[in-house]
Amino acid sequence: NGHDCFKFYNRGVSGYNSKQNFIKFFEIEKSKNSINIFYDGINDFIHNIYNGQSHLNQTQYEKSFNMLFGFTTYKDQLIKVIKTTLNRFKFIQLITKTEEKYLNKKWNMNNVNSLCEKWSSRANAIYNENMINNSNVYFIWQITINDLSGLKKIENEIKNLTINHIGDIFGSYEVFRDECVKEFSKRDLKLHTIKKIPKQDKVLFFDYIHLNPPGNKIIAKNIFDIIKNDL
Repeated sequence: NGHDCFKFYNRGVSGYNSKQNFIKFFEIEKSKNSINIFYDGINDFIHNIYNGQSHLNQTQYEKSFNMLFGFTTYKDQLIKVIKTTLNRFKFIQLITKTEEKYLNKKWNMNNVNSLCEKWSSRANAIYNENMINNSNVYFIWQITINDLSGLKKIENEIKNLTINHIGDIFGSYEVFRDECVKEFSKRDLKLHTIKKIPKQDKVLFFDYIHLNPPGNKIIAKNIFDIIKNDL
């Protein structure tokens, strides 16, 4: 509104989840009359459900790095490809019990409820701290990728690679999102979710989880609109 009295700080740290953001929030010096935005979701989900599992692009980089500096050979890569291919056969999975390796990645509603309660508890502590400082806070969760329409060919290829790498994570992410919305509301907190982004001519995703600048721009506009409508 023509005023120049605003200062913006991006305190986001790559790879942080809500627990680390929670600790960071209580460590930093906080100004009064502030607006604090917590944009979370995916890291919490991956760290708790796919603990120890690297992102697809991380794995691809490691392979390229190892090849470039001679830590692995083409023979090593070929053996890995053959093993991976064989493990995809149902008969091989049956006799080697490969499927059992993935059971610990599965979840149940008790796990969902427990995690959502934990996340909403942290959010409640942040909310109360903001009330003391006469400040406002927004808790916003990332989009559910399955709701995207019109992914580009390369994005669909990346999507399939990611699903093969860590499973179809966003089917269960949607369940978590909806349950956490309920859990937040029990504490009279609003968990804003960005469920869908419009069809674009540009490639939005660097991989199936991380956004390119055009995708981040769309998300930023969504976040801006949430705050603008509230104000």
